[in-house]
Amino acid sequence: MAGTNNTGYQAVSPPTQIEYGSGTGTPAITDTGPFTLIAGSLTNLSYAQANSPQNGTTTLVFQTAAGVITTQITEAYLRDTSGNGYAHSLFGAPFTPSASETITTKWELTFGV
Repeated sequence: MAGTNNTGYQAVSPPTQIEYGSGTGTPAITDTGPFTLIAGSLTNLSYAQANSPQNGTTTLVFQTAAGVITTQITEAYLRDTSGNGYAHSLFGAPFTPSASETITTKWELTFGV
């Protein structure tokens, strides 16, 4: 899934990037990024786990290196390499990583017909 387009009718690029923000608001389907982007937070997909934790799902894992973000994170925005959005979410418990912490975000997608 990492960067490989699906095939068939109206193929779409898979989500392969995440951006973090420090904003507030109510996410909407029309959002084009985080409310308040944290500069330098764009992170490419580290790896995907197909059928994990169950059949019909894929877990996307993004790992942002230690020291890249040291300000409070309140939101995440999942997108493809063209900037097309998939999901925008606010964290229930915002957090501030230290300069020595790697940020690992797992995003689970469920597929259905």
